[in-house]
Amino acid sequence: MTEEIDLDLRGHWRDGATILELWSLGRHLLQDMQLSMDLMGRKFPDADRSPTDWVVLGSCSSGPLWRGCPYCGVQRFDLETNGQALRLSGERCSLPNGFPLNEWELNVPSGKMVVANDLREWFPLPVEESDCGTVIGSRAISNAYAAVGLAHASVGNSCPGVYRVADGRYKVACEPADDYVPLAGAPPFEGERVAIICTDLWWYSLCDFDEIERRIEKFGGVGSRGRYEVIDVKPGVYRFRHNDDARSNRGQAEVLFSTFEWVRESDPVQSFYMGDV
Repeated sequence: MTEEIDLDLRGHWRDGATILELWSLGRHLLQDMQLSMDLMGRKFPDADRSPTDWVVLGSCSSGPLWRGCPYCGVQRFDLETNGQALRLSGERCSLPNGFPLNEWELNVPSGKMVVANDLREWFPLPVEESDCGTVIGSRAISNAYAAVGLAHASVGNSCPGVYRVADGRYKVACEPADDYVPLAGAPPFEGERVAIICTDLWWYSLCDFDEIERRIEKFGGVGSRGRYEVIDVKPGVYRFRHNDDARSNRGQAEVLFSTFEWVRESDPVQSFYMGDV
């Protein structure tokens, strides 16, 4: 057996793009199963070995793959070999390139946008939240809160800022590190910071100012107004585009989580818990 391990993830985890130390994953999986390269080879004596014959070695029950693919949602994988390579058993991932940007709209008729870490207690959902540990679950959570008037998205433990950029656009991002040296020709960081988010929850929450005031009045929460910042924006509907994979980014360069921009005049004001107001 060669010392190199050819590992086929069958498109899962964006074909491994989101797994750190992918180069050592095959060896890690074998060690997790207490198997060796020699044992892999002995399952197929040289005289009878066929690269088209595959046998299951065991289940990937721990290590980098134990939580399943965060894109297609498949939770359990077996590892199989033909004596020359390793691959995951089962169907190929239905989303090998990951998800497109997640989009939703937020109505801000007051012209004041609230920026906070966690406003969920004033935006109760009709159903339980999905699993926030997966990309597919995080997208479902964002979409559920968008339906009740809250822009809520995962940004990891990053404490990002909200920045006003050209043409009235905004972004939620982390600036490059002070000692970061950009590649030649790379555009400079753009934007004026107008708010910062302390991510105790690892998410952000943005909503209309009048909407949160009505909800604080209804649901209570003494001192709650001190938990958020308010920025002045053009009244209207804003379209958000969020990158759910950005929370996994590492390094010193800019990390861009979301952009949002004005797209039309305000929709009729609606109370999501009492009908139209």
